[in-house]
Amino acid sequence: MNKRILYLYIFLFIFFADAYFIIPWLKPITIFSYLLIGLSFSAKQKKLDKNSRKLQYVFFLFIAYTFVVNLIQNDTQLAFSALLSTIYIPFVFGIFSRKEGNYKFLYFYAKWYVVYNGFFAVLQFLGVYVTAGELLAKLPFLSVDSGFAIDFSNQGLRISGASYSSIGFASTIGAIFLFIYFTKTKTLLNPKMRKIYLIILIFLIIMTQTRSIIYAMVPVIYLTNVFITGRNIKKLASIIVGLGFTVFIIILLLPTIQSAFPRLFLNVEEDGSVIHRIQANVYGVVGTFYTSPIIGMPKESSLDAMDIGYNKLGLFLGDRYIDEVTQHNQPSYFFRYYGIIGFLFFILIYRAMFKISLSKSNPEFMKKILFSILIFHLLYTFSHNNKITGDIYIWFFMALNFRSTIFIKKLNEEKVN
Repeated sequence: MNKRILYLYIFLFIFFADAYFIIPWLKPITIFSYLLIGLSFSAKQKKLDKNSRKLQYVFFLFIAYTFVVNLIQNDTQLAFSALLSTIYIPFVFGIFSRKEGNYKFLYFYAKWYVVYNGFFAVLQFLGVYVTAGELLAKLPFLSVDSGFAIDFSNQGLRISGASYSSIGFASTIGAIFLFIYFTKTKTLLNPKMRKIYLIILIFLIIMTQTRSIIYAMVPVIYLTNVFITGRNIKKLASIIVGLGFTVFIIILLLPTIQSAFPRLFLNVEEDGSVIHRIQANVYGVVGTFYTSPIIGMPKESSLDAMDIGYNKLGLFLGDRYIDEVTQHNQPSYFFRYYGIIGFLFFILIYRAMFKISLSKSNPEFMKKILFSILIFHLLYTFSHNNKITGDIYIWFFMALNFRSTIFIKKLNEEKVN
């Protein structure tokens, strides 16, 4: 397949963000994805490697299973909309995974995502509260779920870039930050540009005020280094010194930071959303376990499952039971709505992904990129409602490979030098 088509696809994926045609699940990117798949069938393609094929198979089986469960327990419209908005993902993953030198596509994606979203982030920082979706909705036939959320009460400004969701935006830039951070090879990325991107990304991360990324990033990087390269006293010492210096600066600037970013300093008792999420997930899981553990509960019965869980456990957190449904926890989501079978599929998908990331044929820095992104995404989805079946950018990264002999030769030469 012509590389220009893939570059165009990535650009359109970034550009159209939250916009959709007529109904929310019919997004331009969904249509472009099916067009891309159609073009791929008419082109000669290499075979996928064994691990990538296994990941595709597991994902296809999971999509088929959720489709059947949605038909049985929910409604036909939900079943078919979920099917059509997810089944193209493993195909797109396969298309990019087959391409040699696909690190170039990832760098293109990372670069333009930062530039495009950074533009809107600067506008929001300056008080112009607009997103790409709001602008695109002015065009015929296009709509958007919602625009920039201006009222954050006592939380201060939280940028969301081109997207209306600061949570989704933070998730993506977290993955891009790890990609750029671990890409230390000159063959792939100019060192000066790498530093510039990292500075911009750190600024964007802080401005989202999303604690799940701010507090997780350093531990993820440390765990990745320890797991992939083993313990290294010098690295550990440098990390400790760096953390110590960072903490010292934060202490000095604490009054200013706390004033500008109040949400970062909310404790559990002050932040009702955290209590709500924990209650909803624990009660929902317990209620589902007692009611329908194999295939989960219908979505319309979510509150019933929570009530059952509350009756079994009683109040264990907060000063009252918050009887409102929320889906902020990926493992809990798949268990509550698709039961033990759905939860097992969730584990199998991540297992297959980690197997790809740790393949012996991968260069060390590539292992770090993929492993860190997977760890980050997994931790992030413990407290948010983004999912492995919906975050397409994760599948872009999972398609990463360095099969190009020319690239490997350059990489080895760089190590020698």
